[in-house]
Order: sequence, then C-alpha cells, then structure tokens
Amino acid sequence: MEILDELSALHEMDRKKDFKALVNQRIIHHSVEKTDLVDELIRQVFTGLIAIKIDGDSECFLIDVRTYPGRQPEEPDNEKVVRGSRDGFVENIIVNTALTRRRIRDKGIRFEMLEIGERSKMDVAIGYIEGIANKELIDIIKQEIKQIHTDGLVMTDKSLEEYIVKQGFNPYPMVRFTERADIAAEHLLEGHICTYIDTSPSVIIAPSTFFHHTQHAEEYRQSPAAGTMLRFIRFTGIAASIILLPL
Repeated sequence: MEILDELSALHEMDRKKDFKALVNQRIIHHSVEKTDLVDELIRQVFTGLIAIKIDGDSECFLIDVRTYPGRQPEEPDNEKVVRGSRDGFVENIIVNTALTRRRIRDKGIRFEMLEIGERSKMDVAIGYIEGIANKELIDIIKQEIKQIHTDGLVMTDKSLEEYIVKQGFNPYPMVRFTERADIAAEHLLEGHICTYIDTSPSVIIAPSTFFHHTQHAEEYRQSPAAGTMLRFIRFTGIAASIILLPL
C-alpha cells in the first residue's frame, strides 16, 4: 500500500514523464528489478514479490517487499556452549547468510543462489570463500544440485544430502550438519563448502571426515592443551566403545 500511495501521489505533469525513471526515483528503499518474461514474473510473484505493469510497455517491475514469519536467532539446543555466541541459524536463508557474512567480512566470500523443485522452487545457497575452497568441488556440488529433478524439496537438508552425496553402503556420514553460525564460518575459513537451504536451520558442510564429527564448539574456546585433552578423551571413548563392548 505504501508503494501504491507513493505512485498515486504523483502530479499529472510527473505522470507524463518517463514512468520507469519515476519508479526508480520514488521507490528507492526497496529492491526493484525488471523483467519481460512471463514465467519469471509468475515465479517471483509466487515467492512474495509484487509486480507493477506499465500500460503499453513490455517490461514489468518486480519489487521485493517480502516479510516471512519466523523466530529470532537463538542458541541451538543440540550445540550449546558455556562460552561463546548465543545466535544460531533459523529457517530464513537470508538471515542465515547474513549471520555468516557478519563473521567473515572478506571480499572473497560467495553465496551462489540456486533453485530446486519444479513446484516448490526452493532456494539453495552455496557458500564458500574464493581462493580457499576447492574450485573443482564447488563445481561438482553445483552440478549435482542442478541435476536434481523433483517436484519439491520439503525435507530440505536431509533430502538434499541424499541427492548430492553418493553414500552407497557406507554407514558413516559423508557431510556434517550444524546450526551454529560460528561453526559454519570457521569451516568456510578452513576451505569447506557450506550449503544453505531455505526453511532449514541446518547447514550442510562438505567435505567432512570422521574427525570433524568428533569436534565440538566448546573446544575452540579452550586453551590448546585443554582442547586437545578433551578431544583425546573423546577419541578414547569412541575406541573403547568399539573394542571393549564386543568383549
């Protein structure tokens, strides 16, 4: 309504001028794009954008005024720490990428947006730092995502993992999930690739090894000796559970 009020308040002389220029000048606090494709127009309207069509013009203005219901970033229940940040990922992909970018203010950080689902049109972002991440692995993940043909990706992160990871009969996890923004940022700095899915508070981290699944955020906030000791105790417990239990 605010946009319509702004445009309807134009004087008669202003309306006779270039209407495209007036829209760009008047609607300055919103993201405005132009398109002349009907399919693109329909897709963007279904995602929450509003469209302004000028009589006699082949192009249409798409204005982003979306607001999604959601919760505020809070500490994940399964990754609590004694010391450290208390903000975690939510179900909004824009908020999640912003939480990551807040921690890595580097010109090389990239978030490439893709779309999955013939009907759901789910947004997926591939996050990495250019110059650190493996370019071949980035291309492989993007190619696997582009080859997904399905009506929808309702179960989000787990469904996407099954599409892009050829696990076979391997019982061990091939990727790592996290709901903490600091953990995702730390892995990006180490050269990993994070995949963000809209409506999911979890981020897929790849590649990952067995040792990545034994890490905890608390270790990053301990002294090197204490962190190493905690990890050694954890490895000892894993080995004991494998070797001693059959006995």
